[in-house]
Order: sequence, then structure tokens, then C-alpha cells
Amino acid sequence: MFPQSVHRLTLPIQVKERLLLPITALIPQSIHPNTLTLSGFLIGLFIPFFSSTSHPYLALLAWGLNRLIDGLDGTIARQRGMQSAWGGYVDIVCDFTVRRGISCSNLLRPFRSVTHRVTQFYCSVELMCKKVYSLIPIGIAFSPSSPPSSSTILPLSLLLSSFHVNNVILFYLSSALPPSSSTELTSLRMVPAIIEGTESLIFLTLMIAFPGWFVVMSWVMACLVGLNIIQRSLLARSALQEVEGERERKKGS
Repeated sequence: MFPQSVHRLTLPIQVKERLLLPITALIPQSIHPNTLTLSGFLIGLFIPFFSSTSHPYLALLAWGLNRLIDGLDGTIARQRGMQSAWGGYVDIVCDFTVRRGISCSNLLRPFRSVTHRVTQFYCSVELMCKKVYSLIPIGIAFSPSSPPSSSTILPLSLLLSSFHVNNVILFYLSSALPPSSSTELTSLRMVPAIIEGTESLIFLTLMIAFPGWFVVMSWVMACLVGLNIIQRSLLARSALQEVEGERERKKGS
């Protein structure tokens, strides 16, 4: 007999749950689902490293472990009644960060041929998060006016990855949290951060005007967007816990 929560899931997820439930018995009760999520994330960080250093079998091993743990954390949370909005937030941010790291690993490999250069360019486009402003640093990085591509690839890949993870966090929180006040300009809650529209506009304008400084500006902007991610994550924990508490109070009333 499987937990009732399994039967309420869609068919593909039901199959995954049924396959993973026997394994969950091996996980001690003292291990929290969020601990599994972070463990899978740390393993996932080795995937782009192994890929970019030409160790595909180690990368595949790390990827397999990452996927297994990514499935186990949610199954255990549902099975033990430990689901939470914060746990869902941590899971999706870690998952998207690892996936962007894998895409970046193709960018970080040395140029070997024209075909490989085209592959790297394609990977950078794949990282653009469906945002026009992400195309701007891609174009500048491959411009003849910029430093050699060998020195622009790493800051470019980190910059685009920071864009992607920051956007995932922003839109996750915007949909999960109610508008902060009646003066909110949109129907979604836009969580403030260090680098927003105006700051991004300034950085991208400077990149266009001074492509020779692309590497320095990319590192600075990627670090600042990284602070966005940390800042919004700290806000997310308290805000999501507050939302969950409010839901529990409404259920009890």
C-alpha cells in the first residue's frame, strides 16, 4: 500500500514515486529533505567541472547521483509530511543552478575548431533566459572590439548563469508571494534587490560603449547579481514561512 499522496500525483510522477519509495526506507529519519537537496546540489556542482576538464564519465556519474537525490528529496518530503514552500524554493533554485552549470561547461572548454566555436556560441544563446538583455553581453563577448574570446568566455558564462538563476528566483517569489501593497505596479510581487532595471541598464550601456572593459564589467556585474541571489534567498525564507503560517491560521479558523 502506497501513501495517499502518491495517488494524487500525475501518472509520470506516480511511477517515479513508486520506484523511489523503497529507497526512501534507507534514508534515516534524522536526515531532512532539504539536507538531501543541498547534498545533491553540491554533487551537481562537480558536473560542469568534470565536463569542462574532459571527464565525461565522472560527469555522468555526478549527474546520475544528482538526479537520484533530486527525486528522493521530494518523495521523502511528501512521504513524511515535511513539504514546505521554502523546501520547494531551495529545490528549484538548486536544480536550475546545476542545469546552467552544465550549459556553461561547454562554454569553458578551449576552442579547438570552428565547429566547437559555433557550439560554444549556441550554448551561450541557450543561456540567455529568453531575455533580450542577455543577448547584449553575448554579442559584445564575440565582438572583435572586445578582448580575446579565451578571456571573455568565463565571465560571460558566469554572467549569463547569474542572470538565469536570479530570474528563476525573482519569478518564483513573484508568483508565490502576494503583492506587498495596493500600490504594487504589477499583479506580481517584485522583490527588490541590489541590481534591478536601472543598474542593469547602466552596466549594459557601459559594456556597449567600452567593449574593451567587458571582462572587468562582467565580473563585477556577475558578483552583484550573485548578491541579488543571496539577498532574495534570505528574504524568501522568512517571507515563505510567513505565507505558510498565514495559510495554516486560515485553515484553523
